[in-house]
Amino acid sequence: MTARPHDALFKSAFEDPANAAALLRGLLPAAIRDVIAWDTLAPEPGSFVDPALADRHSDLLFSATLHTADPAVTFFLLEHMFRVVDPMHHDQLHAKVRQLGTHAEEIAMTIAEMWLEQGREEGLAKGHKEGLAKGHKEGQIAALRSQLAFKFGSPTLDRRYEALLHAAMPDTIDRYLQRVLRADSLAAVFED
Repeated sequence: MTARPHDALFKSAFEDPANAAALLRGLLPAAIRDVIAWDTLAPEPGSFVDPALADRHSDLLFSATLHTADPAVTFFLLEHMFRVVDPMHHDQLHAKVRQLGTHAEEIAMTIAEMWLEQGREEGLAKGHKEGLAKGHKEGQIAALRSQLAFKFGSPTLDRRYEALLHAAMPDTIDRYLQRVLRADSLAAVFED
């Protein structure tokens, strides 16, 4: 029995290309996942583990062709880390990729660039959505202030009502906007 059963379990579970493909499909962004010919995923000989750490890590190396205009082969290096004793340094990972060759380095950079771009796009989309929500709320508050000033003749609200407005969710502000049409006092608009 091995001293590191978790490494053995990882290796036995993912040395089968079908299982490795399922893992990789779940981890890779769609832009990368969609160009891989998964039926060509095949194990490659050799391990890129430091011989001194052979019993601590289980590396699995796979290759697959890409569905691109210029058919190419890419490599996937799966490494299991049960726990991180010392953080894996960028230089160590880069050295492993370098061992795979120049083409692997180019692909690694392309993948990293795609992940960065995907992260940027997701960040922009989230920021846009949050900005729209904030703008909508500010617009609702401005409309309510205008209606309150017109109906009750007060150009400003006291601190208590200002605090309620800023803490209110959009659906609560909608209720205030509806109440102002029927309310006979400022207090009646904000009562809950």
